[in-house]
Amino acid sequence: MFFTLLVTFGIDILIINLAQLAWKTNYRTVTPSYFTQSLNLGNLTLPWPRVGAFVAALAITGLFFWLLRVSKLGRSIRAVSQDLDASRLCGVNLSRTYAVTYGLGAAIAGGAGALLTLVMSINPQFGAPLTMKSFVVAVLGGLGTVWGSVVGGLVLGVAEEFGVLYLGDTLRNGIGFGMLVLVLMLRPQGLLGKRRGE
Repeated sequence: MFFTLLVTFGIDILIINLAQLAWKTNYRTVTPSYFTQSLNLGNLTLPWPRVGAFVAALAITGLFFWLLRVSKLGRSIRAVSQDLDASRLCGVNLSRTYAVTYGLGAAIAGGAGALLTLVMSINPQFGAPLTMKSFVVAVLGGLGTVWGSVVGGLVLGVAEEFGVLYLGDTLRNGIGFGMLVLVLMLRPQGLLGKRRGE
């Protein structure tokens, strides 16, 4: 496990540096034709790029949840994650399941990256802070639950925005990690996670 993590971080550093050589470290933005348009709901103004990114993220999450719960592939993925030996004995093709799971993870990460370009400026190094936030989101919602990640992301996003509103932008990351510490102390399984044996 630790070897895999070290190799993954090494490949990440290599890709970041190759991207910096190819495209430099300048911040870049994507500005579609609807970039400056907004959805007005009474006193609430929502920029269309953020609305579109939110709806697309929910659709991708719902599709992934359906895939895990209904399809044969999803059952194979859940079986391998729960008990490797038992799934092998039941005839699950481990190498195929690992390969497809990796491909799905890469595709979802690519989709998330494409959606992020609509709401923020990007450069080759912008992924590291987001990786830390994704860890906080997963722990907040509960590891192993798809909708836990959705709830964790919404809770973190709302808490950060209210914190920035009242405390200033310098404490944005501190709010997230403070919530992480509180959840680990009070409810280690996360908001929607289950205790072992439940």
